[in-house]
Amino acid sequence: MVRKPFAWFPWLLGTVAVLVVLGLLMLVISSGRKPWMPSPLQTAIADSSNIQVKLTTRFGMQLVLIPRGEYYMGSSSSDPHAGKDEELHTVVISHSFYMQRHEVTVFEWRVLLGESPERFPTNPDATTPVESVTWLQAVTFCNSLSEREGLPSVYAFEEEQWSVVDLHNGGYRLPTEAEWEYACRAGTVSRYWQGELLTSKDANFDARKPLPDTPRASSPGEPVPVGSYPPNPWGLFDMHGNVAEWCWDYYAEDYPESATDPVGPPSGAMRVYRGGSWFNSALFCRTATRNRLPEDAQRDFVGFRVVRSITP
Repeated sequence: MVRKPFAWFPWLLGTVAVLVVLGLLMLVISSGRKPWMPSPLQTAIADSSNIQVKLTTRFGMQLVLIPRGEYYMGSSSSDPHAGKDEELHTVVISHSFYMQRHEVTVFEWRVLLGESPERFPTNPDATTPVESVTWLQAVTFCNSLSEREGLPSVYAFEEEQWSVVDLHNGGYRLPTEAEWEYACRAGTVSRYWQGELLTSKDANFDARKPLPDTPRASSPGEPVPVGSYPPNPWGLFDMHGNVAEWCWDYYAEDYPESATDPVGPPSGAMRVYRGGSWFNSALFCRTATRNRLPEDAQRDFVGFRVVRSITP
């Protein structure tokens, strides 16, 4: 019998294909979660506006579309864990925008600005979130990133304070407090985007201090690489825990009854940060929890992520 040359080739291709599929399946199984897919709302807004759901910067930073909409900001008065500064009210986010999927990492900081301020040692790839960042440094990072990518600066430093040049000029910036909570909720109305309780499988927080009816557990006790926990429905990682995140707003205890695109009071002594961290109990990682610090304060549990408005 005469054998055809390379008769074994189809068999080899089939075997390789099977091995690749098995490898991908094992990767998904080992990660403990399914690959994230954009929500129908994100896809619909992207298609109708002829824009992308996901955006990648020149430095490889990944951003995802946050679709415009309306939501209830704050906590219900019936929630025993609600703070007195979390009064429930309606907020309209009239413009879709992009938000970074992960918190800014040590690597991203070093690429843009050089030496990084974190207290905790990072991993070899420097993919832990940068922490011990002041609000002032976070704003500077945003302007530097805009400049590096040839985009207009959102902020200006005048008369010894930072001000907004144009919130919607397409440059990089911090989220407003209302944008942050809206993005964290991703259409949910519960204490956390995951539900009414937070566990050590959901986020990096002090799991020795959960809410009642939740078992205690061990926790890392420091920041971990970004993306170590499942993303929310809009593809954002670590909105609860890991490091808390600076917002643009000055802190004010009172919310307006309702608002469209609120940016906080015009002045104040403290800036808002959100999300809770590796250091905090579950109570302080709730979606509606509000915290504040002076803008020059450095804490090893506070970092940030960037957003970018969509220009016409």
